[in-house]
Amino acid sequence: MCVCVCVCVCVCVCNLLLLRFQTELSYDFLEVHDGPNLLSPLIGSFNGTQVPQFLFSSSSFLYLLFTTDNSRSNSGFRILFEGVIPEV
Repeated sequence: MCVCVCVCVCVCVCNLLLLRFQTELSYDFLEVHDGPNLLSPLIGSFNGTQVPQFLFSSSSFLYLLFTTDNSRSNSGFRILFEGVIPEV
């Protein structure tokens, strides 16, 4: 299990760009939560190769939890996150 908390240090929201995503279907999952911890609302749980290109938070935090079963490996994922000032 791997945990990452993305914090955008401005009055902004977080934009998560999924540049590459290939995990073991049905066994390796990336959960993305809209907030600073696991109890924050779930944006989505992703595995395999079918993921949206962009994910957005409603605040300056995103919580990412990657869970794997250690049996097989694929290329994994590469993500980029940035703070974006919301349009008014």
